[in-house]
Amino acid sequence: NYKVNIFGNAENNWRNYFRHIADNVQYSDYIKLDKNSVVINCGVDWGSELCLFKDAKKVYNIDPSGSKRLSEFTKEFIKKIKTEQIYINKFLYSSYDFPESKNSEYSSTTLPEVISEYKINKIDLIKSDVEGAERYMSEDLIKICEKFRPQLAISIYHTNYEKDKFKLTDLVDIPLKIIKNL
Repeated sequence: NYKVNIFGNAENNWRNYFRHIADNVQYSDYIKLDKNSVVINCGVDWGSELCLFKDAKKVYNIDPSGSKRLSEFTKEFIKKIKTEQIYINKFLYSSYDFPESKNSEYSSTTLPEVISEYKINKIDLIKSDVEGAERYMSEDLIKICEKFRPQLAISIYHTNYEKDKFKLTDLVDIPLKIIKNL
């Protein structure tokens, strides 16, 4: 793909794009949820992923904006499904890298704190897209996975802001740490 995009002509680029548009693998192709499933959804924003969790019993949505930024489509969609939506208006692990969290009206939390506070005793899926804070979540994920054995859909593509460190280490570090310890 890289070679075609950089060195290919326009026709080849479009052909490549349309050939791959329908068969691009996403985490949604693999998750399995049913009417008893419990999801922890870390990072919500517009909430387009909430449509993927329509068969679940309950979704704990952790995001400082809660349901405020949900798209109109998502708001209407979740009104029509039975899945219970719980919004936790907090940052996850964000005090590490994100200075905006220090000046925020919201506090930060961790996955173990959420699990304890909400007395969550079953987790079938943890989806996380929290702008790079996944690197601080990985230790907790190992302990949570040992206990609950959830499916994971963890974003690992965010920039690592640590000085003098290769920017894409999360692509390797997070999966390696989880695989090595589980």
